[in-house]
Amino acid sequence: MDLTKIWLCCVAIVLSACSGGGGNGAVSTNVAPSISALDFSPAVVAFMSGDGAATIEVQLLVVDPESDVMAVHLEISNGSSLTVPVQMTANVTSETLSVLFDLATDISGVFTAEVWVVDRTNKGSNHLSSALTVQGSSELSSLSLSSGPFEQIFDPDMTLYSSGVGFLTSSVDVFIERQDANASVIVNSQLLDSIATHVQVSLDEGDNFISVDVTALNSESTRSYLIEVARDPLQALAQRAYIKGSSSGENIASDCLSQPIATRWQSVPATPVARRESMVMSWTLARPMLVL
Repeated sequence: MDLTKIWLCCVAIVLSACSGGGGNGAVSTNVAPSISALDFSPAVVAFMSGDGAATIEVQLLVVDPESDVMAVHLEISNGSSLTVPVQMTANVTSETLSVLFDLATDISGVFTAEVWVVDRTNKGSNHLSSALTVQGSSELSSLSLSSGPFEQIFDPDMTLYSSGVGFLTSSVDVFIERQDANASVIVNSQLLDSIATHVQVSLDEGDNFISVDVTALNSESTRSYLIEVARDPLQALAQRAYIKGSSSGENIASDCLSQPIATRWQSVPATPVARRESMVMSWTLARPMLVL
């Protein structure tokens, strides 16, 4: 009977321990933190602001019964990620935390930023996301023509340019370099591919106008460059050819024109064909060339 009583007492003690009686057997558990009220300031920045990196402030409300949140994690869809150490005020279970980070501004676009926190036991909170926007640029880094330099020195803020070409130049290639790779470019109503760096434009005689319109991504910013290309008419080509020809044959023409007309016809060949060729040659040398 004594053994039975002892056995019953042991069973009672075990059952009491399993049920947590008296409070001495209770196991303490760490509750994961939670976040809300996520805010980025500023949420929109300009292209290349801050010399390529803009400082962003993140604010979020953290609730943690143990007040032991140790870090804020951020992942951005542009490929960057970072961990910022933080420390909650002791015995404060709900607190707004603020951290700073740098956002690259050399690439325009709308990016998603995901944020969460972890505590000292590496338990993570819920994740919150918000958008960050890097507005694009409508400026060009360079603008040029295949026919030669402009009469003006290129400047991104200067939008009017001029150049001249000879009659034999019937087209030119317009070369562009975007400051922002995501900007769209239209040359004379022709939309260029995102990787295109030049386009060919036909030229008429006289004045030609080439428009280059650049529109920034995620922005209403648009910049229009205008190029005036003056192509010489055919008459100018003929004039230059005449002047060049006159310079090279000046002595021959002078000798011919200095002779009397009768002298020019003295040695006309007897045959009809030879006579006609000699007459045409003498007459050509005897009078100035007509300018077209």
